[in-house]
Amino acid sequence: WVCAENASVPTHGEPAHIVLTGQAESLVLVDANGRPLCPGISWLDTRSSKEAAELTERFGAEHAFEVTGQPIATSTWPATKLRWLLHHKPELLERAAHALMLKDFVQLSLTGQVAGELSTRAFTYLFDLREARYWNEMVDFCGVRSDQLPELVRPGTVLGPVLANVADVLPPAASWIVNAGALDHFLSMVGSESYGVGRVVESSGTVLSLSILLDQWNFDPTMQVSYHRGVRGDDFVLFD
Repeated sequence: WVCAENASVPTHGEPAHIVLTGQAESLVLVDANGRPLCPGISWLDTRSSKEAAELTERFGAEHAFEVTGQPIATSTWPATKLRWLLHHKPELLERAAHALMLKDFVQLSLTGQVAGELSTRAFTYLFDLREARYWNEMVDFCGVRSDQLPELVRPGTVLGPVLANVADVLPPAASWIVNAGALDHFLSMVGSESYGVGRVVESSGTVLSLSILLDQWNFDPTMQVSYHRGVRGDDFVLFD
């Protein structure tokens, strides 16, 4: 994790919290002990472009859009990379205890807890946005078992204390507690006091994006933008 230079460090005897945020899509396969089985696959890796086309052929772009909230299947999504692993390295996929995104892996390393918070799940292309659950048909098509995917939790969920070996390298505190946090773009809206209906937020960095908080789920197939769960878990953000 990254600690900002001006972040406050608790004095000895005070409780402390680590709240996680960051990008979503990069994929990490781990064994039952939480150890990576292979190098993580970056969201920028385009090896699964063929598999993205297969997903569209199987489910249809408009239907998949209505379920996932994502207008197109792209090699960015972990679902396509899992499909690629099914084609090219099925033994690796079979050995995996968990298929995680990057932030999931960081929180597993800190706490030993396997969980995936809702504001990042639509970036998997495995998620039913309206129902806030995994899309079982897509999960099956991509060759993963439901028990390999992290349990879904609301953004801001307290996951518990850090592992003993992690606590040993942190500054002294009464306790170190890890919070699942939320997606970086959406928390930046909160930090800039822009997380409100009717406000448009522009974010510049590795990607250039626009975010708009909605007051309700209102899917419109003519609007080719991404829909996501927001930082409260039951609100929605348009993201483009």
